[in-house]
Amino acid sequence: GLLRAKAPVLAVPLTAYGATLGTAATLASDPALAPGARNIAGLNIPNGDPRSRLGLGALLFTVSDGLIVLRRLFAREERTRRISEGVILATYAAAQYLLTDPAVGTPRRGA
Repeated sequence: GLLRAKAPVLAVPLTAYGATLGTAATLASDPALAPGARNIAGLNIPNGDPRSRLGLGALLFTVSDGLIVLRRLFAREERTRRISEGVILATYAAAQYLLTDPAVGTPRRGA
Protein backbone atom coordinates (compact mmCIF):
# COMPACT_ATOMS: atom_id res chain seq x y z
CA GLY A 1 0.00 0.00 0.00
CA LEU A 2 2.82 2.42 0.89
CA LEU A 3 4.62 1.66 -2.34
CA ARG A 4 1.49 2.23 -4.41
CA ALA A 5 0.91 5.57 -2.70
CA LYS A 6 4.51 6.79 -2.87
CA ALA A 7 5.76 5.23 -6.13
CA PRO A 8 2.85 3.86 -8.19
CA VAL A 9 5.02 3.10 -11.23
CA LEU A 10 7.10 0.66 -9.17
CA ALA A 11 4.21 -0.92 -7.28
CA VAL A 12 3.31 -3.70 -9.75
CA PRO A 13 6.82 -4.96 -10.61
CA LEU A 14 8.03 -4.76 -7.02
CA THR A 15 4.89 -6.49 -5.76
CA ALA A 16 5.55 -9.35 -8.18
CA TYR A 17 9.18 -9.45 -7.10
CA GLY A 18 8.11 -9.46 -3.43
CA ALA A 19 5.73 -12.34 -4.08
CA THR A 20 8.60 -14.24 -5.71
CA LEU A 21 10.82 -13.59 -2.69
CA GLY A 22 8.06 -14.69 -0.34
CA THR A 23 7.63 -17.90 -2.30
CA ALA A 24 11.39 -18.54 -2.19
CA ALA A 25 11.44 -17.97 1.58
CA THR A 26 8.51 -20.36 2.04
CA LEU A 27 10.07 -23.08 -0.11
CA ALA A 28 13.51 -22.64 1.49
CA SER A 29 12.01 -23.28 4.90
CA ASP A 30 10.31 -26.54 3.94
CA PRO A 31 10.75 -28.89 6.92
CA ALA A 32 11.59 -31.70 4.49
CA LEU A 33 14.82 -29.89 3.52
CA ALA A 34 16.24 -30.28 7.02
CA PRO A 35 14.25 -32.97 8.83
CA GLY A 36 16.25 -32.62 12.05
CA ALA A 37 15.66 -28.87 12.41
CA ARG A 38 13.01 -27.38 14.67
CA ASN A 39 10.45 -25.38 12.73
CA ILE A 40 8.92 -22.38 14.46
CA ALA A 41 6.25 -20.30 12.73
CA GLY A 42 7.17 -21.86 9.40
CA LEU A 43 10.90 -21.17 9.68
CA ASN A 44 13.51 -23.87 10.12
CA ILE A 45 15.72 -22.98 13.06
CA PRO A 46 19.36 -23.33 11.98
CA ASN A 47 21.25 -26.25 13.50
CA GLY A 48 24.22 -28.40 12.46
CA ASP A 49 22.59 -29.29 9.13
CA PRO A 50 23.56 -26.58 6.59
CA ARG A 51 20.21 -27.03 4.81
CA SER A 52 18.48 -25.73 7.94
CA ARG A 53 19.95 -22.28 7.20
CA LEU A 54 18.29 -21.85 3.80
CA GLY A 55 15.01 -20.53 5.22
CA LEU A 56 16.75 -17.93 7.36
CA GLY A 57 18.87 -16.89 4.36
CA ALA A 58 15.78 -16.43 2.20
CA LEU A 59 14.05 -14.50 4.97
CA LEU A 60 17.06 -12.18 5.39
CA PHE A 61 17.17 -11.63 1.63
CA THR A 62 13.50 -10.62 1.73
CA VAL A 63 14.13 -8.31 4.71
CA SER A 64 17.08 -6.73 2.91
CA ASP A 65 15.00 -5.96 -0.15
CA GLY A 66 12.14 -4.64 1.97
CA LEU A 67 14.56 -2.31 3.73
CA ILE A 68 15.67 -0.97 0.34
CA VAL A 69 12.10 0.06 -0.39
CA LEU A 70 11.68 1.63 3.07
CA ARG A 71 14.99 3.50 2.70
CA ARG A 72 13.96 4.81 -0.69
CA LEU A 73 10.58 5.98 0.55
CA PHE A 74 11.43 7.33 3.99
CA ALA A 75 15.15 7.95 4.59
CA ARG A 76 15.62 11.63 3.84
CA GLU A 77 18.59 12.59 6.00
CA GLU A 78 22.15 11.61 5.05
CA ARG A 79 22.80 9.92 8.41
CA THR A 80 19.59 7.89 8.21
CA ARG A 81 20.43 6.80 4.66
CA ARG A 82 23.93 5.71 5.72
CA ILE A 83 22.66 3.72 8.67
CA SER A 84 19.96 2.07 6.58
CA GLU A 85 22.55 1.23 3.88
CA GLY A 86 24.69 -0.46 6.53
CA VAL A 87 21.76 -2.55 7.76
CA ILE A 88 20.76 -3.41 4.19
CA LEU A 89 24.28 -4.53 3.31
CA ALA A 90 24.62 -6.56 6.53
CA THR A 91 21.33 -8.41 5.98
CA TYR A 92 22.17 -8.98 2.32
CA ALA A 93 25.65 -10.34 3.12
CA ALA A 94 24.25 -12.64 5.81
CA ALA A 95 21.54 -13.86 3.41
CA GLN A 96 24.08 -14.58 0.69
CA TYR A 97 26.28 -16.49 3.11
CA LEU A 98 23.39 -18.62 4.32
CA LEU A 99 22.03 -19.25 0.82
CA THR A 100 25.32 -20.01 -0.94
CA ASP A 101 27.09 -22.09 1.71
CA PRO A 102 28.73 -24.91 -0.30
CA ALA A 103 28.08 -27.33 2.58
CA VAL A 104 24.36 -27.24 1.66
CA GLY A 105 25.03 -29.30 -1.45
CA THR A 106 27.57 -31.60 0.19
CA PRO A 107 26.17 -34.92 1.42
CA ARG A 108 26.58 -35.34 5.17
CA ARG A 109 28.29 -38.42 6.49
CA GLY A 110 25.84 -40.74 8.14
CA ALA A 111 22.86 -38.99 6.58
